[in-house]
Parts: sequence; C-alpha cells; structure tokens
Amino acid sequence: MKKTIIYISNLNILPHIVKVMQTDNQSVLLPCLRILGGFISKTAMTTQQVVDSGALDLFPKLIGHPNLNIRKEIVWMISNIAAGTQLQLE
Repeated sequence: MKKTIIYISNLNILPHIVKVMQTDNQSVLLPCLRILGGFISKTAMTTQQVVDSGALDLFPKLIGHPNLNIRKEIVWMISNIAAGTQLQLE
C-alpha cells in the first residue's frame, strides 16, 4: 500500500482531486475526501502534499456540510494535520 501512495503522489494527482472536490455531489465528494485522508494518515511528506494541493481551502465550507460523514472526514483530517509538523500546524 505504501508504494501505491508514493506512486500516486508522484503523479501529482492531488490538485486534480481537489479540483473535483469543488462539486456539491456527495457521491464524488466523499470518495475524494477519503483519498485525501489516506494521504494525510501516512507520512508527514504525504500530509504536506495534501496541504500544498490547496485542499485546506475547501475545509471551511465542508466542515459545515449537511452530510455527517463528510463533516467527520474533514474533522478527522484536521486532527491529523494538527498532529503533524510545525509547518503543517501553522
């Protein structure tokens, strides 16, 4: 699994996932959040790639989303980022 995450991150796909997340379609949004969550839960490097992709810009809107599962994913990711490096915390 670790090799898969590194391979995907080398493809620079995260900005594309963030772009797709700008939809209100929950059937698209939730899987995208879970992909980002997988990156955030791996290493400081993959967490930083999510931060650099611009995903955090979407969090304020999504934290108030009516879907409970979407809110859970966002809060979980925020807690993982907060547990990351000093730069990620800032």
